[in-house]
Amino acid sequence: DLVKALGVYNDTLAVFCERAVWLVYMQDTTPGNWRIVKSKSSYSSRSPYGLFEYNDKLGFPAMQNDKFVGIGALSGDTTEPDKATLTLATAGSDLISQRIEPDMFDVQESYVGNISSIVFKNKAYIALTKVTASTTNNRVYVMDFSISRIKSQEESWVPWTGLNVAQFTIYNGILYYGTSSATGFAYKQATSVYSDDGTAIDSYYWTKEFSGGKKEESFNKDFRYANFLVDLAGAYYMNIAIRTDSDSGDGTNYQIDLDPESSVWGTLVWGVGTWGAGNNQSDERLYMAGARGKRVQYKFSNQNTVNQRFKVHYANFTYNLKGPR
Repeated sequence: DLVKALGVYNDTLAVFCERAVWLVYMQDTTPGNWRIVKSKSSYSSRSPYGLFEYNDKLGFPAMQNDKFVGIGALSGDTTEPDKATLTLATAGSDLISQRIEPDMFDVQESYVGNISSIVFKNKAYIALTKVTASTTNNRVYVMDFSISRIKSQEESWVPWTGLNVAQFTIYNGILYYGTSSATGFAYKQATSVYSDDGTAIDSYYWTKEFSGGKKEESFNKDFRYANFLVDLAGAYYMNIAIRTDSDSGDGTNYQIDLDPESSVWGTLVWGVGTWGAGNNQSDERLYMAGARGKRVQYKFSNQNTVNQRFKVHYANFTYNLKGPR
C-alpha cells in the first residue's frame, strides 16, 4: 500500500494509505515497544495536506473504492499501554459531511491530493476543487465543531465561494492562505475587521417531520395548535412556516415578534415604553387553521434580514385524531 498522509491522533501516528489506515501506537521512545495495527476504518485518504485534529478526532478527506465520498473522522478512546492493541484495533471512522453530501459528490477526484485543511478558532477550513472545469482549489468549506461536544448537536458546515486556496497557515494569531491561482498572492483571512455589501444571510432551517404519538403515525389528523419556546432576541420578527405530509411548497407562514418589551434608563419613552428588564424567552402559540395530514413540519427563518438571530428551544403541537385511511 502507498502512504499518502500522516497525522497525529492522541498518542498514535495515523498512516493513511491508498487502501487502508494504519495506526502506530508509540507508548514510549523505544521503537521496539511500538505497536502497529490496521484500523477498522472503511475509508482511506489520498490527501497529504487534508488532515486536521479536532475534539479528540482526526478529520480527513475520505476515499472508498477509489471514490471521494466526503470528510471522515477517525475517533476512539485514548489508549493505555496494557491494552493498546485492543483499543487501537477498534478505532474506526465515520463520515461527518453527510449534511453536505451533494456538494461532496461534485469534488474532483483527480485533484484530491490538493485538498488542504487547517483548524483555526474552533473551526476547520477545508479547501478543495469543485466542478469539472476546475483544476485548482476553488471552494472552501468551513466546519464549525465548537457545538459538536454537545451530545445532541453535530458539526455545522458553511461553503465559501470565490476563494482559490492552495495552503493555509496561521501567523501571529491570524489566518492566511496562499492562492492556488497563477497570481501567487497571499491573503489575510478572518481578521477582526469585517465588512460586507449589506446583503443579509438567509438563515433558516426546516425541521424533520413529526407524526404525533408513536401509535398514531398512520392516522389522519386535524392539526390545531403549534407551541414554541423562543428567545426574545431583539426588536424584530422571525418567521415560522408550517406544512404537512412532505409538501414541497413553502407552507403557511406565521410572524413571531421577538421584542423583549423592555426599556432601560435613558431609553424609556414615558407613557409609551415598558420599564423593566423584560423577558428572555416567550411561549408562542400558533393556530394551524386548515392544516390536515399525518405529519407536520416547521421552518424557522430570520426573514432574510441582517443581524436578526433567533433560537427555538422546543416545539410541540396538538391535534384532533381522525383515524386511519
